[in-house]
Amino acid sequence: MSYLAIDYGAKNIGIAIADKSGIAVKPLGVVNNNNSDYTFAQIDNYIGEWHSDHVITGLPLNAEGEETVNCKIIRKFINKLVLKSTYKFKIDFYPEYFSTSFSTQGLSRKNKQAMGDAYAAAYILKKYLEWQSEKSALKLIAPLT
Repeated sequence: MSYLAIDYGAKNIGIAIADKSGIAVKPLGVVNNNNSDYTFAQIDNYIGEWHSDHVITGLPLNAEGEETVNCKIIRKFINKLVLKSTYKFKIDFYPEYFSTSFSTQGLSRKNKQAMGDAYAAAYILKKYLEWQSEKSALKLIAPLT
């Protein structure tokens, strides 16, 4: 599987990828979000260029783990992306909390401005892949008899 992550923001959308093994995660770039056909085309280009068949998107849940107003906006955006895309891919949403803050610690101000959202997407993807790995490991453990 080839994973691509999206960190949706009202101004910018961060994009990151993982290698086929799901071990190495890399921030790729930032797409200006003006909700235009061009925005969707840029994301679609990333999906095609990296042969992504699995798109992970962060959902900013509140402290109680419930969906926020932004979650509805993100789900609507992703539905529109699926309709406009020239590729087929699976969508997964992953709960995220302060992904940009956590992922950009230690970056210079210039790098935060230029690539902060891409680092946030990489953080979301890393956490998602860790969660998937933990789920797989639990399935491998045989029940006690």
